[in-house]
Amino acid sequence: GRINAPGGIPADERAELLVLFLGETQPIEDDKNKLKRMLADKYQDPHKWLRDCREGMPTAHWARRPVNADGSFRFPVPADADLLHAAIDGRYLYQLQFREEEVGPLTAPGAELVLEVGTGAWLTGECAQPAAADHGLGELQAKLGGQDKDDSAGLQGLFSLGSTVKRQDEVENGASFEFRGLPTHLAYSISVTSTEMLDHITDSLELGPAEHRHLVVTFELGARISGRVVDESGIPLDGAQVQVGGAMAGLASMLSSSLAVGRVMAATDDSGRFELKGARPKPSKLGAFKQGFLPGSTEELPLAEGVVLEHVTIVLDKGYRITGSVSWPDGSPAQEASVQATASRESAGINMGAMFAPKNGSGKTDENGAFELSGLTAGKYTVSASAFPPRANDDVLEEIVEDHPDGLGALETIEEPLIEPGIDHNGEFERRDHLWRVRQLDVDAGTLDLALFLEQPTGLAGRVVDDLGQPLASCSVAAALQGTGRRWGGGQRVSEDFDNADGSFQLEGLAAGTWTVNASSPHHGNQVEQVMITAPYRGTPLELVLPRAASVSGMVIDPHGTPVKGASIGVSRARASNSSWSSLSSDSREDGTFRLDNVGPGPVSLRASANDWADSLPLTLDLAPAGFTDDIVLSLRLGGTLTGEVFGPDGKGEPNLGVQLIGPRDGNHDDIHTDDNGWFEISHLTPGKYQVMVQPSRDAISEMIDGDEPDIGAIFSSMKMASAEIREGETTHVVLGEEPTSPVKVSGRITESGKPVSGVMVAAVSEGGNVLGGLGISQTKSDGTYKLTLKRPGPTVFSVQAFSSSDIQFFADIPAEETFTFDMALPLGGISGMIYGPGGKPLADIQVTVSRDGGVFSLSDMGSGRGSTSDERGAYTFSHLTPGEYTVRAGGALSRFEAPSFTGTALRSGVLVNKDETTDHVHLTVGSQARLLGSVTDATGQAVAGASVFVYEEGGQVVSPLSTCTSDSKGRFIYDGLSPGTYTVTAVLDDQCSPTSAPVRVEAGADPEVHLRLAPATTLVVQLQDREGNAIRARIRVVDADGRSVGSRMAANRIGELLESGFSTREQRFGPLPPGKYRVIATADDGRDANKPVTLKGQAERSIKLRLK
Repeated sequence: GRINAPGGIPADERAELLVLFLGETQPIEDDKNKLKRMLADKYQDPHKWLRDCREGMPTAHWARRPVNADGSFRFPVPADADLLHAAIDGRYLYQLQFREEEVGPLTAPGAELVLEVGTGAWLTGECAQPAAADHGLGELQAKLGGQDKDDSAGLQGLFSLGSTVKRQDEVENGASFEFRGLPTHLAYSISVTSTEMLDHITDSLELGPAEHRHLVVTFELGARISGRVVDESGIPLDGAQVQVGGAMAGLASMLSSSLAVGRVMAATDDSGRFELKGARPKPSKLGAFKQGFLPGSTEELPLAEGVVLEHVTIVLDKGYRITGSVSWPDGSPAQEASVQATASRESAGINMGAMFAPKNGSGKTDENGAFELSGLTAGKYTVSASAFPPRANDDVLEEIVEDHPDGLGALETIEEPLIEPGIDHNGEFERRDHLWRVRQLDVDAGTLDLALFLEQPTGLAGRVVDDLGQPLASCSVAAALQGTGRRWGGGQRVSEDFDNADGSFQLEGLAAGTWTVNASSPHHGNQVEQVMITAPYRGTPLELVLPRAASVSGMVIDPHGTPVKGASIGVSRARASNSSWSSLSSDSREDGTFRLDNVGPGPVSLRASANDWADSLPLTLDLAPAGFTDDIVLSLRLGGTLTGEVFGPDGKGEPNLGVQLIGPRDGNHDDIHTDDNGWFEISHLTPGKYQVMVQPSRDAISEMIDGDEPDIGAIFSSMKMASAEIREGETTHVVLGEEPTSPVKVSGRITESGKPVSGVMVAAVSEGGNVLGGLGISQTKSDGTYKLTLKRPGPTVFSVQAFSSSDIQFFADIPAEETFTFDMALPLGGISGMIYGPGGKPLADIQVTVSRDGGVFSLSDMGSGRGSTSDERGAYTFSHLTPGEYTVRAGGALSRFEAPSFTGTALRSGVLVNKDETTDHVHLTVGSQARLLGSVTDATGQAVAGASVFVYEEGGQVVSPLSTCTSDSKGRFIYDGLSPGTYTVTAVLDDQCSPTSAPVRVEAGADPEVHLRLAPATTLVVQLQDREGNAIRARIRVVDADGRSVGSRMAANRIGELLESGFSTREQRFGPLPPGKYRVIATADDGRDANKPVTLKGQAERSIKLRLK
């Protein structure tokens, strides 16, 4: 055969062909699976591929032959070979992906194997020690990573997780290294590490075709540190990990070779001693970590080139403990049981120490079943234990610990005892494949003598049928234990495939608790049920109904009516008040037609997208089981064009900066970068409001986070931001980079009950202007302090993301000074309760939100409020609430399940929270799911697309303040996730609003319809003043003549508009509101209030002033 190299074959090329043969003497299917994994990556290193294949398939045949100067080659083929894989190994030549070929056709007379290759670059290098060195380089290793040049800037370039090319070379033979066949459209980073010196990094290396580049790497000494790690009593600790830069070393090593330089680490020996060589030559802390101890660190050390520090001591504290025992049901000790403690409340910030320190909440029981978990911080924990029952042999069993506290599965080998520890199975030991488990909630750190008794797993029986009641023989059933999920990983799950003619299933290995059971079958929809499991389970067998799947066919056309080939048609579950979830997609054929089979019945939304066009408007369909909907037409749009310029502090255009867009659903624009003049252009954008953000340069980002306690928020604060409205067929231009004229540096401390709160995000937004443009973000350090820069003084809203789903707001008037100090103490009020379903059954994993009553006060009130989720008992808790009255919502379209919600929505308003107190027993019962259908038209009766729909319950509260239920291209909508009841409905689009509908009765299984007609409406502007006429802050509520609170609703498509125009707590805008009589009520935190009637007549805008007394 021959190679085809369009770029030519360099004269000094010395290429070889590596060939792997597979035939009848090899286990073909097994080898094929291995090859699929080995061939998955692009631009592979042939040497690594050869080594991996030899290790994975030692019986396979190989050939290695040179490639001639003219590109020809010839190699022998074993007689029993059926398949071959060929790879080029050259100095310059490379393949995009290694190929698989059938041998038979290639051995026919006149046939040849043609391999398409590229002409890349050849990189060699050598290492040299510094002149001042009195010792050798030690062990050396060279690593290379390559990214697309467009992706090498900003965050993508710095964090090299997405490298297209990854190579490694153990440096030997005179301290030299080599990397061959490097594609030249990539930018490369080369890291050469030494066990004795400071690591060396070469960044942003660009190479040309047929180029041989030789590098000389001269190392620096770095710093050397030695010392000991001891406990509080001065006892040496062996096996402790010591790192330069503390927890950041772990993050840096994982994400970026540039940030990892000099962040060396070592383990202490039996005497607690450590030595670090080649440490970063800049002032840094040392961090130490050991299982069972809280992380510890030194003060900042004066590290510099050539500095040697000795006798450094790091003291580790054991912190809080939880001790106890794990037993079998008969009281005998459970030996070698896995025990884990997980904090009940998680920080919403990015806590580097928590992410990369040892996981202290895990351990094993001893021969007496006793355990001790130490190194814990104050707070409440969920303590769980698991173990396999004993067996009468010494088999070794591998246990996957599914609920590991760091969210990652850990593989552990457990030796089972040879004697019976007191469990009698009718005189014989029964081999079980499932863990026995137990969980204890709300355990305080410091608890001693906690007694845990393992519970036998149980099985769940049931039957899977279709919508006609016919059994489904082939199905999959999966169950997830609620309350075991983690922010960085999943919880306990059990799944199994079944093939029974009667549709029956028996799912084994379920512990006591609330499980979500999900069944699926080919050509059918799915169903989700919640089951409260006891051991043993004696409840009614489940019957899961999977409706027959539907089909949809149609055509995709461009704006001129021409069919479009290769357009992507996406099907999403249409949801009333929650983000849709993607379920299915397909591409259009040559003639623009498409067909989607196996679409789950119910309300779905279709949308088409294609290169060179903007997305089509969404089309909502209500599919019946086994239904077929045809003649669908999805029309792509021309879209708009966005152009922009990005300027630096010197007034010059900034090149190669990443540009990101936040706006309407659209294609992937992550690869947009400024050109050499700081210019960018993006075409075929879906019309709508966009926020345009430009990332800082790679060097700037590196400088921001290159510290012992990096401030991740600083990256976002330094982004250049602007707003843009994209219109169909038009070009919009933005300019980014205007320097602030009066910046203010704000600093302070976040505390809770007087103690510092670390690792949480603090955001500050100046009122009355572009929100993202006036945004400052920081992250608190270990002492609770933060620092951020605001672009201008004036009224400012501070938001503290203190704990999961928690957004705590503070307000300040920032003076026109260079610096300002603002400390924030988190409020201690709260709300807790239970979520029940139909029949009074507690429901787990139901989304719950809380929002402040009394009207709108700040930007965060324009939405659904804070979110939480009911735990496995059905309980929920909100913390850090300020005094006042609140509305709690639960269930329905707020549910986070990746399937249609199975409950309605419930809400309860007027929940009073007193200062520093938790209001308990706020229980909500959600009914069976119901829905309503409708249509939206304009004044002429024409269908209106994109109108936001709001639904009000009988008490006048909006079901979901933030509505993502919009009318489709035919003006139709489906609002699901409602509980049975009586509702009123209205629709909003731009400056138009429909009158509120007549009351509509909604029942499960019935689909009432409403017809809404848009008409000109009014934006109500409310200015707030005190007695003297000074602007003040207050909470505003707007109520219509029927008592409905109409001021807090927010259409999702208006969020971009608010981000652009900004928000003020002293002058607020409401609407559009239809003509009618309203009352405006304002209440300040100090008790001052005012109210005023107002009549709107359909004018574009109406302004009123309220003076609070």
